[in-house]
Amino acid sequence: MKLIYLVSFVSICSLLQSMEKHHAKDVPNESKTLLQKTITQLKEEEFILTGRLLYQNKDHIKALNSFKQAKESENPQIRAEAYYWIGVMYYEGKGTEENSEKSLELFLKASKTRCNEELLGTIHYALGVLYKHRGENDKARSSFQRSEWQGRHEIKALSWWQLGLLEKSDIKKALKFFHLAAQAGCAPAQHILGGCYYAGECVQKDYEQALVWLEKAAEGGCADAQNSLGVLCFNGENIEQDLKKAAIWFGKAAEQGHTKAYYSLGTCYYHGLGVQKDYTKALSLFERAAMKGLSEAQNQLGECYYNGDVIEKDDKQAASWFKKAAEQGLAFAHTNLGLRYYNGEGVEKDYQQAVEWFEKAARRGERHAQFFLGICYCYGKGVEKDIKQAVVWFIKAAEQGHVDAQNYLGVRYCNGEGVDKNWARGVEWFEKAAAQGHVIAQTNLGLRYYNGEGVAKDDKKAVEWFEKAAEQGHADAQNYLGLRYCNGEGIKKDDAMAVVWFKKSGEQGHASAQCNLGLCYYAGEGVKKDYKQAIIWFEKAAEQEYANAQNKLGLCYYYGEAVEKDYKKAEKWFDKAVKKGHAAAKTNLGILLDMEVKL
Repeated sequence: MKLIYLVSFVSICSLLQSMEKHHAKDVPNESKTLLQKTITQLKEEEFILTGRLLYQNKDHIKALNSFKQAKESENPQIRAEAYYWIGVMYYEGKGTEENSEKSLELFLKASKTRCNEELLGTIHYALGVLYKHRGENDKARSSFQRSEWQGRHEIKALSWWQLGLLEKSDIKKALKFFHLAAQAGCAPAQHILGGCYYAGECVQKDYEQALVWLEKAAEGGCADAQNSLGVLCFNGENIEQDLKKAAIWFGKAAEQGHTKAYYSLGTCYYHGLGVQKDYTKALSLFERAAMKGLSEAQNQLGECYYNGDVIEKDDKQAASWFKKAAEQGLAFAHTNLGLRYYNGEGVEKDYQQAVEWFEKAARRGERHAQFFLGICYCYGKGVEKDIKQAVVWFIKAAEQGHVDAQNYLGVRYCNGEGVDKNWARGVEWFEKAAAQGHVIAQTNLGLRYYNGEGVAKDDKKAVEWFEKAAEQGHADAQNYLGLRYCNGEGIKKDDAMAVVWFKKSGEQGHASAQCNLGLCYYAGEGVKKDYKQAIIWFEKAAEQEYANAQNKLGLCYYYGEAVEKDYKKAEKWFDKAVKKGHAAAKTNLGILLDMEVKL
């Protein structure tokens, strides 16, 4: 377009120069005047074309000056377009300060200046957008209606889309406009229409139609549609899950600066979903979204700083980002910020502040916050201790599948804390948590079956649950499983397997397992008899104040087994065990003291 005008301008200038050179006196003055006017008009049109080019290249100050020169034209078409462009720049605050009043004045002046219908339609569309921005919907509707029948094809489509947006109170009417706009190629309207078919709003739910329109919108460059398609592909919602395609759509939307797409694409890079894992890219995308105010990204950035897996651990930065997200009302961030105050990480420890943040999230149904609020009431942290209130919050969290809350609730029912004692109810909650792989709940459930508490005694089922927890490395369960092998309860007696599980548990510092392992070495059961090894394991357990190990260690010193006989050391260990209430140690200590008196 610009090139054609330039050629015309140069050609006419050349013609005038040629006429002057050859003294073309026979050329009528009317023709010369016409040529001069044409040159002037082309110069004025050049101001418009130059202004557009400068605007596209983001040289806004020069663009504004060029449009201001064009508005001095005698040609009303050029003046109208110049008024329009200057109005746009005042509206957007480009090349000048944002000024909607000045923008309105210029758009109105442009609309009253004689010009072709195509430009007039564009001007009325701009007026509609401005009126809508100002909340003057009736005027906006009127302007869009004028641009609908005056504007070029793209403006008509955009006007139908805007008219649909204005008909919030009449969804059917709005849908009619969205259909018109979508069929005319308006990508934002296609996105809305796809959403309507997907959700079944005023149309019969039709996932195929939804995808057709969403794909048209996405391919038409609508960032919202690109992000929406990414979400559908990522989650596999009513379409086949395709993480690679999801990452592609998120990438296209992110290239256009779509905030949520930054976050979603960052999540893909963070976990290596559909793309190769890249923490550097993930962090960069999270930061972009967080800086644009997306609370989910701010919370994620806080977790990155807290975990130190993407960036150097920084509890203060973590707390700062959690706070930004929490202040926007993100429930997960409320919980995370509450935990920082509870533990004193990145902020000064403050249980009352922790409770305040937990409560904000808990009342919005965030299950982790409900559990932690229950913990605060359970142990009197930041609030007065109230087991009944703790149980209220544990129930809310447990009913949403929070495994720790389910296990805690099971314990409360079994112990009758905050609720009437009810073994059967306790077992129900242990079963829910155990089914989700909660090792403590699995161990607790194994004990209930072993003791016949809340369920019929069943040694085999007890072993099954102990095995599940033991295989996940739970020291208590490993010790209980070792005892079942040792005693042949619920499983075939196997001393060697008992030693295996006692050792696994003992190496984790479990005092009872250490003592049991010592007994195996002492008696040579499941392992070659070895008093020295027995002493080693008895000492480990005894140093943890485990009374049975203290008594056994006292006996070793009393009899001089694997150690030099030493009555004073025997007395020391017997005495420690007695203070723990160990009956056999009391008898042993009495015998020792009696013997010392006789000696």
